[in-house]
Amino acid sequence: MKSEDVGLLAEVAYLYYDQNLSQQQIADRLFFSRSKISRMLDKAKELKIISVAINYPIERLSSVEKSLQEKYHLDEVIVVKDYNLPSEVMLARLCKIGSEVLIGNLKDGMTVGMSWGNTVRTLLEVMPPVYLKNIHIVQLNGAVNQASQKSYNAADLIRSIAEKIHGQVHLLHAPLIVQDRAVCRALTSDPMIGDTLECGRKSDIIITGISFFHEKSDTPWEKHLTHQQKTSLIQKGAVGTFLAHFIDKNGKIVDQDMDDRLIGINLRDLAKIPNVITIACGKNKSDVIAGALRGKYINTLILDEKLALKLLSKR
Repeated sequence: MKSEDVGLLAEVAYLYYDQNLSQQQIADRLFFSRSKISRMLDKAKELKIISVAINYPIERLSSVEKSLQEKYHLDEVIVVKDYNLPSEVMLARLCKIGSEVLIGNLKDGMTVGMSWGNTVRTLLEVMPPVYLKNIHIVQLNGAVNQASQKSYNAADLIRSIAEKIHGQVHLLHAPLIVQDRAVCRALTSDPMIGDTLECGRKSDIIITGISFFHEKSDTPWEKHLTHQQKTSLIQKGAVGTFLAHFIDKNGKIVDQDMDDRLIGINLRDLAKIPNVITIACGKNKSDVIAGALRGKYINTLILDEKLALKLLSKR
């Protein structure tokens, strides 16, 4: 389409949406038929000249936040009323709040630890640019062989977030899990990998999602598991993963051998991190969130209403 045609579409969109003229008024002004103006508005939407955003109100549930904070001894809890929104819409809203919390806590010279996954990808999409000095963005665990999927391409996610924060990138050039402990020790003793892990352990802030795990779950990153391994993890009580570590309902590692072959920071390292921010959406994550809370891995929790109420009902 010619640039002058695009410009005309933009002019019609401006008159309709910004100046509140009717389609007939625009048609009269531009000497077009009303039906042509309607088609032009449709074309403007198709070309993304017009974008429509529905801004649902963000209502926080302060009484639920206080109850969760007291029950699980958290530094901060944010609970958002869900209005029965689709999960992807709710996740975007939670990630928007998460980005605001992250930015509000960031100061010059800080280090932010991040992983990969759908929550981190959504965070990237909704986070505004930030201008701070000497910020470091660190990849906390190894990559999975799902580079074609945006949520699991760790290097691209970390680089893109670093661009928004204008920070320095520290990538972990290693797979998530290897065949045996000897290989894991050899890789983590490599200076490039070892230095990145050490940088991650010294993070001032970590922001991450969390994944539930059950017999029928089939997220792309689980492709590295055999059917036998998956069955074994479930039998041992795995309810999900936190920073790629399989945990049970009490936050304990369920398979130490597998965990010893995982390349990333350890869960015990989290005790030294000043603020671990976790974003969670959906009541199907209640068991794994409860486990992470019982393990004291989380400082700040951002979640939706249904998940929050499910957590409050747990003993």
